[in-house]
Parts: sequence; C-alpha cells; structure tokens
Amino acid sequence: SEEALQILFGSEYGSAALALSILAIGNLASASAGKVGDLLKSQGHSRTIFYNTSLALVLNLGLNLLLIPRFGIIGAAVATASSTLATNALLVIESWRKENIITFSDHIGSVALISLTSLVILVGVDSVLFKRTPFWFIFPGAILYGLSYTVLFLKFIGLGEEEVEVLETLGEKLGQEEYMKKLIEFLKSI
Repeated sequence: SEEALQILFGSEYGSAALALSILAIGNLASASAGKVGDLLKSQGHSRTIFYNTSLALVLNLGLNLLLIPRFGIIGAAVATASSTLATNALLVIESWRKENIITFSDHIGSVALISLTSLVILVGVDSVLFKRTPFWFIFPGAILYGLSYTVLFLKFIGLGEEEVEVLETLGEKLGQEEYMKKLIEFLKSI
C-alpha cells in the first residue's frame, strides 16, 4: 500500500500506509454492524444517535490528545478507528435494547473466515509470482480476490432466499428469466 500511495499522491505520502491500513480495518469492522444509525433514526431514536456520537467525539478528542504527541499519524489513525468502532458498537447495543434488533448477520463469522481465506490465497499467489508486488497487480489481484471470495461464499454459505429473489427480479427486469434461472441453478450447484 505504501507504493500505491506514493504513485497516487507522491513520495511524501508513502509513510501514511500504516495509518491508512489502521483506518481501513476500523471502518471495515464498523461496516460489519450495518446501517445501525439509519435503523435507529428511522425508528425515531435520533437523540440516542446524538448522545452516542457525542460520546464518540469526546473519546476521539481524548485519544487524539493522548496518542498524537507520542505516535503522530499512527496515533491519530488509532484514535479515529477506535472512536468509529465505539460509535457503531454503542449503536448496535442501542438497536438491540430499544428495538430488539441484532444487526449482525448469522453468517458474520463465516464471511470473515471466507474473506481471510481469500486474502491468504491472494497473498500466496502474490508471493509466488513477485518479490515486490508491482502496482499493476492491483487489478488482477482484485479479480482473483473477488473470484475466490465468491466461490468460497457459494460453497460454504450458498445463496439465500433474498439473493435468489434479487437475481430473479433482475432477470425479469432484463427480460432474461431463463438465463437467470440457469445461473441460479449453477450458483446453487457450486
């Protein structure tokens, strides 16, 4: 990621690769909670969102004051990722307490394991092919990751009713019902 930052933004941004990775991990973990804020807002709990976000603001400011002088940009990234995670964790708890809704999927552990397995496959292929990953490999690497994730997902989790319904509706809208039925059957057979 350091090489990608240098190519995209210049050499002075290469040192931000670790901070960017910390922020990405924090946002990925937060995203796994789903659109909890929107759920609470739609149920009339805007005040709860305000209180939780205010608490996260205080946490972020405190962590920034504590971590930035000692760790610089890495401390800022840790502070921001931590407060983002805290906000979403509080909102998940509030959605469970107020609405009895758990926003995590039943398959969250399986999805995380499949994601990590796909990442291991990508890193393995990369290390076999290259000593130092060239920037152009980002596109074939993304395709490899997407394909391995899709195959593993279909093999171990499979298509749910919602996915089948979306594919069928898409087939209807495109006038390709027969093709979509064949595709669904193929995907179920993986």
